[in-house]
Amino acid sequence: MKKILCLLSVTLLLLSSCSNDKNESSNLEESVFVKEIAVNYNGKTITQKFSYDKNKIKSITFQDGEKTNYTYSDNLITKIEDLDANGKLFSTMEYKYSNGKIYSCLRIEYDFGPQYKNLTKYIYNEDGTVSYQIYKVNALNGAEQEKDLISGKLFIKDGNIVKEEYYSNSVLEISTLYEYDNKNDSFKNILGYNLLLNLMPSVNNIIKSTKTTKDVFIGTTINLYEYNSKGYPTTKMVDIVNGKPFSTVKYQY
Repeated sequence: MKKILCLLSVTLLLLSSCSNDKNESSNLEESVFVKEIAVNYNGKTITQKFSYDKNKIKSITFQDGEKTNYTYSDNLITKIEDLDANGKLFSTMEYKYSNGKIYSCLRIEYDFGPQYKNLTKYIYNEDGTVSYQIYKVNALNGAEQEKDLISGKLFIKDGNIVKEEYYSNSVLEISTLYEYDNKNDSFKNILGYNLLLNLMPSVNNIIKSTKTTKDVFIGTTINLYEYNSKGYPTTKMVDIVNGKPFSTVKYQY
């Protein structure tokens, strides 16, 4: 009897495991991932090709040979590296997290002689906004130094950044409002991408942005989209003025 119960337990465990694997595979198959983006500006088209490991982004390869590589620790993106066409590293972003949210982003630039570094720290406020402060970092030993003049605040609703305030020396300099459609952003299914606040992640697509500085209106940018049957953009017309776009973006999935 014990042997029968053991066999039944093993069988149920295997069936459960297979079922979970099938569900995960099915979910990945249903998810949509952008495979190529082509940006047309001033008569020239530049392409970007995306590589994935399931729902984790591995790299973006640009038409000119430059490449961006992504590194994960578990399910979190911890490093983004930019390489030139010769494979030489020219910038890096290193992310740290706390309680499943981005805590800091260290940006390193290698094109300015000694390594140039700045550190952005994020604070999650009780009202749902996220504040950030930029710090200077010692290029030689990586020690955090004094605060930079730049700071900001992000207002987030339904997974979209709807407003950003940019401060210089604690004085509000620029305020930007964002409006969205109700369709799917092309990056929304990339694991961990929604946490990278410095890259403006979103659930939906920006259709309008309005920028003001010290209560003075600067301008408005309007984007128009065409979508596929699953509600993902296939074409984005950027900064529409008198019916004509500044640039056009094509998406392939």
